[in-house]
Amino acid sequence: MIGDRIIVYLFPAYLLAIEIFFRSALTLDTEAFAGPVLASIGLNFLISSTIPQKCIIKKDKTILLNKERYLIQCCWIAILVLIPIWIWSLILTTYTTQKLLFLHVGWYIGTIHCILGIISCEIKAHLQNS
Repeated sequence: MIGDRIIVYLFPAYLLAIEIFFRSALTLDTEAFAGPVLASIGLNFLISSTIPQKCIIKKDKTILLNKERYLIQCCWIAILVLIPIWIWSLILTTYTTQKLLFLHVGWYIGTIHCILGIISCEIKAHLQNS
């Protein structure tokens, strides 16, 4: 159930809130850094989805289930696409203050990374339970 994993999914948000609090207390820029942080969190969720869970071992060979193999391949493709986007968000937060709808562009990039990572974890959990 997702209720069991909600603490894991929200843990990065707790860390982000703590970091925002301390950066605010120290009068450091709190908005620019958060996008790349969220993006790296999403990438970590994706990486965790690449570890095979269900497999059949026959005659010293490991056979992955087709759905899980497909998910792992999709996660690797997503990681290869999202890493350059994460790097771009680092560059954006370093050299620009560009905003879209009152938030720094990096926030949107990071949020998309996180959502994709959580979706991959949920699909992985669904595959384990089926």
